[in-house]
Amino acid sequence: MAYQTPTRKNLQLLACTAPALLVFITMKMIPAMMGFWYSLTSWNGINPYKPFIGLENFREIFTSDSYFWDSLVFTFRYTIWIVIVMNILALSLALAIESQKRTKGVFRTLFYLPNMISLVIGSFMWSFIFTKVLYYAADNWGWAFLDHSWIGDPAYSFYAILTVALWGGTGYIMIIYIAAIQGVPDV
Repeated sequence: MAYQTPTRKNLQLLACTAPALLVFITMKMIPAMMGFWYSLTSWNGINPYKPFIGLENFREIFTSDSYFWDSLVFTFRYTIWIVIVMNILALSLALAIESQKRTKGVFRTLFYLPNMISLVIGSFMWSFIFTKVLYYAADNWGWAFLDHSWIGDPAYSFYAILTVALWGGTGYIMIIYIAAIQGVPDV
């Protein structure tokens, strides 16, 4: 292999990484900087006039906007629940599946299936479950605890969102745990 001077090698590396760097700067960095700049103005999104107001928007959010604090609490609750419950479910499923000999492949596929379904199809499916199936079960089978507005009532919508997120993400985490379990040598 021919010797390359450090400058020539650096130019080759720059030529290889420049397109990705250009896309990153164009699609991530510039919009992030523009978003921060717009947060320091009183721009309505339509009018070309953008008066600079400094940190006033942030002061207003932190002092007088109750929706901000509600959404922050919701995000914190959601994150705690998802991290704990999803990891417990995924690890339990991974251990149960790896203990099986004959049906291992079937169960892996079955639990990973939500990751292969389109988000649109999954959304329609869960919308149908929350608006039709649960009401049918409540009316016809006498399961009154299911007779709630799962999507419309804020007291229950958190659990509906949590259920859909767990359904969609547990299989992926389960596959990671299965790979880790298979990497442990037999003693």
